Amino acid sequence: MFEQPGRYGVLCLNSQYRDFFVSLVKELMEAYETDGLWIDMLLYRTMCTCHHCKKRFEDETGYKFPETINMADPVYVKYVRKREEWISEYLDEIKAVVYEKNPDAQGRAE
Repeated sequence: MFEQPGRYGVLCLNSQYRDFFVSLVKELMEAYETDGLWIDMLLYRTMCTCHHCKKRFEDETGYKFPETINMADPVYVKYVRKREEWISEYLDEIKAVVYEKNPDAQGRAE
């Protein structure tokens, strides 16, 4: 978990939390008949500098992880784009679990 202001903590989508959460979605979909799920708060409120994000960024781009928020830095912008990609992948993984159990779940994009 990285430092976040407010009443809740934020867990990194590139950590073991991702597999844990997807397993919870599978469990819910197997236990209950649903029309879909509301997955809330998928965001990065600030830079995640955990070792999972640093390693994944460096492995996928070949660039050294940016140390500061700087929209004028092309490497930082690349990091922002990777975060967007990672969130999309995570959502796709969750949606696949939901649609496998219920192909007619609400919100399915055709």
